[in-house]
Amino acid sequence: MKNNPNVDRLKLARRQINRLKTMSRNLTDMSINWDGLDGGMEADFEALASTVEAQIKTHNEMIDEWRQ
Repeated sequence: MKNNPNVDRLKLARRQINRLKTMSRNLTDMSINWDGLDGGMEADFEALASTVEAQIKTHNEMIDEWRQ
């Protein structure tokens, strides 16, 4: 990886993936907390978690491209 010109991008993306995974877990937990209390809030947090998961997928795709 040292010879890869994208080494800094790869490192940053990997760090951000870890942070995004934590965010997704926290948002999912927040959604669960609203279960039975407010369906709208529960759905909103589920949607946020889905958006974060989509960004994780995008990061992983970029990493695959930068590795080559």
